[in-house]
Order: sequence, then structure tokens, then C-alpha cells
Amino acid sequence: MAEPRALITFLTPTIFLLTIRTISAAPCGGYFTSLKGYIYTPNFPKPYKVPIQCQWVFDAPAGYKVAVYFTQFYMKRGLAAADYTYYSQHLQTGVGKFEFGTISSDDEPTYLVSNQQILVLTMNVRSLDNIHLRVREHILDVSGFNITYEMILKNETVRNDACIYHHCSFTGYCYASADFNKYACKCFNGYFGEECQYDDACGPNSTSEVCQNGGTCRYYIGSSVRTCECLPGYVGAKCEGSLPSGNDEEPNETDTNCQRSYYSSPQGYISVYPKRRKCLQEGALQILSLEISEAMPVNEGVPLLVACIVQSSDGTKVTWLKDGFPIAIQKSAGRIWTMQVPKDSSGWSSFLLGFDKVNEHDTGTITCNAYDDRQSEALSVSVTVRLRSKLLIEPLAATLAEGNSTSITCVSKEGIYGSSGYRWLKNGGDLDRKRDDERVEDLYPGGTRLILRKAKVAANYTCVMRTVIGFLRQTSCITVVNGSDFNKRTCHPERRYGIRWKATAANAFDIQQCPVGYTGYIKRRCKVIFNGKIEWNEPDFSTCYSPPILAIKKEMDSWQMGYRKKTVNAVLDELYDFLSTRLSSLHPSEGEPIVDMMFDTDILSNSQTDFESTWNLFLNSASLLLHSNLVHKRQQKLKLQQLIRRISVAYGGMRDFQTALFFQTACLRVDIFKATAATPTSLQLPWCSSNEAHCRNLSFSLVLNSADDSKESGNATFKVITVVYKCLHIGDLEETYSRRRNSINHFPTFSVDANTIGRRDAVPEIETVLKPYSVLSLETDFKAECVQVHVQNKSISIFPCELMTSKENCIFCRCRGSGIFSVIASNQPTSKSVSTEYFHSKVCFITGFIITLFIILQNIWRISWRIKMKIFLLT
Repeated sequence: MAEPRALITFLTPTIFLLTIRTISAAPCGGYFTSLKGYIYTPNFPKPYKVPIQCQWVFDAPAGYKVAVYFTQFYMKRGLAAADYTYYSQHLQTGVGKFEFGTISSDDEPTYLVSNQQILVLTMNVRSLDNIHLRVREHILDVSGFNITYEMILKNETVRNDACIYHHCSFTGYCYASADFNKYACKCFNGYFGEECQYDDACGPNSTSEVCQNGGTCRYYIGSSVRTCECLPGYVGAKCEGSLPSGNDEEPNETDTNCQRSYYSSPQGYISVYPKRRKCLQEGALQILSLEISEAMPVNEGVPLLVACIVQSSDGTKVTWLKDGFPIAIQKSAGRIWTMQVPKDSSGWSSFLLGFDKVNEHDTGTITCNAYDDRQSEALSVSVTVRLRSKLLIEPLAATLAEGNSTSITCVSKEGIYGSSGYRWLKNGGDLDRKRDDERVEDLYPGGTRLILRKAKVAANYTCVMRTVIGFLRQTSCITVVNGSDFNKRTCHPERRYGIRWKATAANAFDIQQCPVGYTGYIKRRCKVIFNGKIEWNEPDFSTCYSPPILAIKKEMDSWQMGYRKKTVNAVLDELYDFLSTRLSSLHPSEGEPIVDMMFDTDILSNSQTDFESTWNLFLNSASLLLHSNLVHKRQQKLKLQQLIRRISVAYGGMRDFQTALFFQTACLRVDIFKATAATPTSLQLPWCSSNEAHCRNLSFSLVLNSADDSKESGNATFKVITVVYKCLHIGDLEETYSRRRNSINHFPTFSVDANTIGRRDAVPEIETVLKPYSVLSLETDFKAECVQVHVQNKSISIFPCELMTSKENCIFCRCRGSGIFSVIASNQPTSKSVSTEYFHSKVCFITGFIITLFIILQNIWRISWRIKMKIFLLT
């Protein structure tokens, strides 16, 4: 039989090993001919700088091969291996190449042996995002690797040191001797044993009685996972069972191994669900136990580890589910991770599911589904997360007449953390009992009260509760108004939207609980209008959640956590039903949290099928949100507009359509079509003005040019996406235009985007020529301008387009590039149309002239001053 070309062995866990000191930074890569040595990433075990690309070339003597031992290896990706008969490091190429592929810690590599005398390890990393292995307890921030190698004869076998194979049980690190002839574990403080598997609480000297019949407790993966090593003849989770004694023969080792399983360790470490007793033939698939690192319920914010212990063949795989649905690990933004620990000497593999910090979305049933080519088996465990305490403070805001008194109460809502004390802050600093008039009283059975007597000045009072994990804070804002002016300088109490609003000072807020049936708090501002009059603003319901919206929010938030119970279309359908049936009864700004939910969720990427339905359902809901005051704040209106545009552009980019696509409602019109650069495209899109019942046409033409100058650019085909926001005007987005009393604000905003089909590098240049209205009843004298909206982060900028013609009842202007556009018309005398380019040239000329004149005058002054000084010195 021919000798295998290469051997990669995955026998035991890749255990996380720390060096005593950081290896000093050194050039990455190198050329190695020594028979033994080690290599490491720069700055190990700390992070290295990225991007990074380097090679380690091992050139063994004739008749030798290279063995690499992955003693301290923490990279999930970024390192590839190949061997050669000849290799040029300068040219980075060779002869007789055989690729081993990517070396990943997820595959549990123990060692790699080449079959040729030259082995090349190539590292190529551009980002450190989720590229390194992480294990709870001791190894949470190690980067790169520190591994050893040796060049051995062709017929020589690799090392079999326990340090390499068992990796010190995650409670120590593996060291090679100075001559590389021996590998041994150096245990972390408190641990001992050849594999660092013992300490005083779990080991041969332990007084614990968790292991019966002479069994010995040992650690398996750090101190969170323990097992019992049974004496011959005993089996069971705690070595509590004995094998039949029909003869004096030693028990069959396979049977012994088959019946062992992990046990429930003391509270706070590990629990096993359930304790399995079933024994199958060697090689048959069996989940022995499902272990969880914390006692239930687990506190919010605590790391959690679930281990699925499987007896199986080498081809076994595991999928993880929550509440019967697959967990999307890649969608969890690195919060959830998986790892497979190789088989131990008993033939068991551990599949780990880790949570960096659990939250409310993790509550549910976690299932380990193990399967191979022949069969599958599943086992589940319930996870319950107890949420952090919440402070309740009453009142959150109040306005007092000078000299009046009040009290503020602070209590802890149901939570997991008992309070060990309360304290109050005044304007961020501790209360001074000698200086301040406020008094503090304890409330039984839990809470505190601050008594404010004869208030003199406004202040913010913060209640601070100490818990076992830190501090919780909540603030009450107290405003004080001169007593004689109280009625003149406050908004009067009233009942509106089912809420009793208290007297509130001008430019201050009243904060109340949301109406019955809602969750959260609601703000209402007392504002000063132009003539100095004080009146209530509309309440802001953006932080009030009705039960249907709260359920939809929880589902959408869970998508970002890696969970999905419902399809995207099902959730969007529920949202549309809610908005369409309750549109008339919704409160001001109640749609704003819906905008935030959809903006933070990548809807199309989460939709696995039927993108057209997803697009239509989203636009139907978005169109309803454009109605009335459901979205009131300018920032939220801009966010909704960006969301509609973003999803329409993304949908147009993924669809291969032959006929144009369009969507239209009373507030929205979206068109997606193909166009060529050779022929300008003219469009007339209907929109409805705010002061008329019928629709008019918005006419504009598009001139698309390829960004390059190639001959083929004239025949380039583009996908064009236009959106007319019929109920969204420029004054809704930009405060400057909303303040213009004489602005005619019934012109809609619209957006234009395009991308090149089949050519990602050819971004089209867009020229939009606006011709809004051939007939429109306007004043004889008016000023018209076309504007382009630029949005960057949370800021908005308005730029004028080039105004070509401005006549009565006709506007003609040119805008360049993709973006959001609109038209402004106001009842002002129409100034003569001036070309933008001409205006800019005049400004540049005048500016240059002024600067030149200033320089000349400055030089004349300096020369005259020097002449005067010389005359003075001569005299």
C-alpha cells in the first residue's frame, strides 16, 4: 500500500494555552532549516496588527519530513498549509505542491505531518473580527498561535506526549523542554496532575463524595466540567453502578466506556440533562448527556456554556436549535459561538454552544441534534434567564412653585439582584446632610424616599441602587418656578389621551406612564410659541409600545440574536394588519419605534425566499407610516425615507426582471426598470398634492452615462430605481424650509438611483432634468428652485440644482448624481435665472482679486516700513 501523502490527526480538544510572558514582537514568517524549533505570530498572545500576510517555510534535509504540533493554536481561519518538492520563497511558488487546506481550530488540529521535505504555512488575515477561538474562564483574549515543529525521518512516527494530545485539561499550558525532547503541562495556580486535571476540590485528595466506589473526580474542560474516573468494574455518572460479576474476567473496556457519563456537579458549575443509562455498540451514535454550566435560572449578562456529550463515529455532526428552530450562529454578531472538542480516551466528543452574555432572548428550549450518515438523536435542556432589576422612581418629572414641598420614591421592580443599599445624588453629587435641606428615609420592605422641603432651585435627583453586579440609576427632574408667576409660566393641568398631565414649566417636560394597554413612559413638552404664549406640545408616544408592536419588536430583535421563529413575511404581514386596522386610533409618533425596528433589521437578508412579497409587504407598511403624525420627528422621517430607498435599491439589484416593476399607494410610488445610456429616459410619475384631491404628474428625464470611457459604455444597461414620496415634502426633512411661511410645500420629494447590470465597476453617472408641472396654479410672481438632499450619518445637507429656466407655470432644472430631490416654490419676486457655473466663476474671480490686492498692499507696507527704518538710522 502506498504511503499516505499526509496525515492530519484530530484526537483531542484544542485546549487554550497561555504563555507566562508575551513573546516580543518579531518579523512575521521566516525560513527554517533547524531540526527543531517553534514559530509564533507577532506579539503573541496579544493581538497582531492587521492586515497581515506572511509565510513560514520549513526545509527539511533529504529523507526527512516536517511535523508541526499545534500546542497553542487559536485561529479559526487565516492559516493554510501546503508541502512541496521544491519551493522558492522569493517567487512564493514551487513544484509538486499538495495543499492541506486551511488549518482551523474548529477542526481540532493536534499535529500535521508533511510527506515531502518542504512545508509552507501561509498566514493571511485582513480583520481580527471573530477569527480567534474563545473559551470561558482562562482563554478569552488570546490571539494567533505559538506552535512547535520538528523534522523527523520518513519512517519515524510523531510524538505521543500527553501534553500535546490532552492539552492540559484547559487548566494549564503545554511547554516544550529546551531541547524539544519532552513536552509537559505547567498547571495554573491550584491545579495539579499530569494533565492538570485535579485540584483540592476535585481530585485524589478531595474529601468530596461526588464519586462513589473509589472513583476519582477530575476536570475535563476547565473547572466548569467535571467527570468521575471509575475503578475497573464500576460504571455510572458517579461510579455508582457495578458490572455483572459472573466471572473473574476483567470487564470489557468498550462496555465500560460505553456506560460512563458525566454527572451533575455542584451548583454553579454543571448540570446534566438527563443522566443517560442507555448503552449502544461501539461506533453507534448516542448523546450521553447535555450539560449546562449554570444552574437555572441564570442571571442576565452571565456567560453560559452548553455541552453536548456524544459517543459517535468520526463523521458525526451537530446542529443546535432553540424552541425547535435552527440557531443562526452567523446572525448573532459573534454573541453565540460553537466548538467541537475531539474524542477523549473513552471515545466521547463534546460539542459546545457558548453564549458570551445571556439576555431575555435566550430563554427557551435548547436542543442538540446529533447526526451521521446512518442515524440522528436529539436531546434538549431548558434555559431560563432572570432579567436585571429595574428601578421605579416617582415622579420622573415635576414642576413646583418656589417654597413648596414634595417627595420622590425609589423602589426596585422585580429582579434577580437584591439591593444592598440605596443612595441619592443631587445634580450628580452626593447629598450633603449639613448643607442640603433634603431628607432621606428607608422604605420597608425595600426602597427609599427623598423628601424635598421648601424647594428653592431646580435640580436633578438620582436614585442609585447597589447590586451584586454594579449600580442601577434613575433620575427625577424637578423644576422650580417663582410662585407669583406660576400660572403664567406653566402649561395648565389637563387630561388628554387618557393621561392626567400635571402643571409643567415652560421648556420643561412632564413624564407619565403610557396609557392603559401600553408599556413604557411618555413625554410631553410645554413650549413657548412666537408671541410668548405658552402651550402644550403634542405628546411623544415614540416610547410607548402596544402588545402587538412589542411582540413584533421582540421577534425582530431576536433575528439579530440568532433566533427566528417566524418568517420575515409573516412578521411583516402582522405589522401591516396592525397598522391598517388601527391607523385611525394610533397616537402621534407611535410609528417611530416601528421605523427603528425595521431600520435596524436587515429585512431582505433575513428573508430567505419570496423577496417580491417581502418588498410589497414592507412598502405597504411604510406607506401607512407616512400618513398623519405616526412619524413626527424629522430624523425619523428621514430614516423612513432612507429605509424605503435602501430596500427598494437592494430589491432591484437582486431581481432579474424583463418588465418594469412598480408599487403605488396614496403616499408612495416606486418604479424599478431597465434603461440604456444611449437613450435618455423620460418619466411622468403621478403624485397627489396636499391641497388638492386629484393627482398631477411629476415629469423628469434621466440621462445615464457609464463612469468609464470605453466604447461599450454607450450600450450599457442600467437598473433604475425611482421613488416618489407623495406625502413627504422637503419641509418635513429640513427645518430651514419648514420655517418659510411663504413656501408652497406641496411638492413631493423623490429619489433616483441606478446601477449597471453585470458590471460592478461601472457606476453610472445620473443627470436628472426636472420639469414639474406644465400647468399649475401659482402666483404670477414666484421663486422656484430645485434641490438635492445629501444624507450623511444623522446630518442632512441641501444643495441647489442648476436652474435652467424659470417661467410662469414652468420649472426646468438639472440635477446631477443619484440622491433625493425636490422643488421649492415661494411667493417671492422671481430673480433672473443665473447659471450655477457662471455664479461660481464670478465668486472665484472676486475672491481672487481681493486676496491679490491684500498681498500687494501688505508688501507695500513692509517696503515703506523698511525705508523709514533706514532713514531713521541714517539720521
